[in-house]
This record gives sequence, structure tokens and C-alpha cells, in this order.
Amino acid sequence: MTTESESWPPADIHPPSMPHPVFRIHARTHIAAPAAPVLDLLLAPSSYERWNPFAPAARIRAQPSTPEADAAPERLHKGTRFTLDAMMDPSKPSSVNPTHLVVDEVSHTTKKDGSVVHRVIWSNDTEAAWIMGKVLRAERVHEVIEKDRECEVRTWEGMDGVLAYVVRAMFAGVLPGRFEAWLGGLKGEAEKGGDGL
Repeated sequence: MTTESESWPPADIHPPSMPHPVFRIHARTHIAAPAAPVLDLLLAPSSYERWNPFAPAARIRAQPSTPEADAAPERLHKGTRFTLDAMMDPSKPSSVNPTHLVVDEVSHTTKKDGSVVHRVIWSNDTEAAWIMGKVLRAERVHEVIEKDRECEVRTWEGMDGVLAYVVRAMFAGVLPGRFEAWLGGLKGEAEKGGDGL
């Protein structure tokens, strides 16, 4: 990968709409697979039960009225509203936290060095849980960066609002490991040839 990759993350890493989060988490991994199947897994919430130990269940609640969403209603698109069941404690698999989210961005950019950056951003869905949206704002970024038929996956999240202080106090020691588990599961599934179906 590139020198930029080696220096990641920057000290002030934050999601695009949250320049000064109260709490931030990040993780990255290298995957010996092209970006397409990795992105496919990330955008297919029904596949999470196979590979995602942090969010072993996710379901789409509503899709936007777009040609892309009409053609692939089982995938995440910009504007998709979905619920992700976050498992904070792997020793208690029946204890999950349903988190209502909305996809804010799905984009693909080619950089000067020829690498392609696929980006997916989601945030808490304040329409589904408007009271929670008043006290906690969360935004998560995923980047799948392909170069030479392999990829690096970076993910980071920022939280803001009064409840972010509570989340930081309770889970600062837990969430980095859960992010690593997410990426570890994604890596394992992609490298064995899994897809989002």
C-alpha cells in the first residue's frame, strides 16, 4: 500500500459532518482480495450473520425510490434505512443493541496513484429514533481502497452529543476491539471467497 496508508489514521480523524467528535473509534485491515467482493459484503446486510461478530444481524427497513435501489433492494444504497444489531459483549450473544441507521453516502473515487476508494457512510437515523438523535449523534465511515487486486479497509466513527460522554465512559475499552472483530470477520469472509448473497 501507499505511504498515506502507513500513516493512517491522522490524529484528528473524524467523520465528514463531525469535525470535533466527543468520542472516536477507528480500525483498519489489509485484505488479500479485490475490493468488489469486500464492498459487496459491506453493502449486503443479510450477509452480516455469516461474518460480522460485532453486528450479527442487520435488516433493511426502507429503501429510497431510486433505480439503483429498485434494481437491488437487498443492498445498502444512499438513503437506505436499516437496523444493525450491535453485540457489545460477545459472551452475551442474545444481548444486542438495535441501532437505527441511514446510509448517507456510497461513492467511488479514483486517486492519482490509480487506487480506487469506495466509501460508505452511515449515521444514526433520527427519523426512526428521534429522541436518541437529540442526545447522541453518530457517523461511521468505511473506505475500501483497492490497489493491485488487494485492498485496505479503514473504518472510523465519531460520536457527539451528551450521551457520547456516557458511551465513551462505558465502552472506550470495548469498541476498538469490536471494530477490529468487524474487520476480522470481513477479512476472513472476503479472503475465502464469500460474497454478499
